Amino acid sequence: MEIDGKRYTVMSSIRVINGYTSVNGLNVSTPPFKIKIISPTMSDSEKLYNYLLASSIHDDFYLDNLVLDINQPVNDVSIRGWPEKFENLYLQELPKGE
Repeated sequence: MEIDGKRYTVMSSIRVINGYTSVNGLNVSTPPFKIKIISPTMSDSEKLYNYLLASSIHDDFYLDNLVLDINQPVNDVSIRGWPEKFENLYLQELPKGE
């Protein structure tokens, strides 16, 4: 997932810092901005697209005077890579066969 050009992963954070929404400590620009989501298959993308169209998520944006446009899924979407190194401090890989 990418929010306004900032990569979002399971290790990311979305916070309000000094009144500004930030992703991984980087400020998100004022609307309009894009949120890109990738999925393993086109079928999964279509399911997400249909779910978002039918959901009440539009109401949440409307309350903040924002308009949510949901576009049709496309095959070729590129998002930025994760700039930080993942450090695994607690998990260890088991030897094969265990």
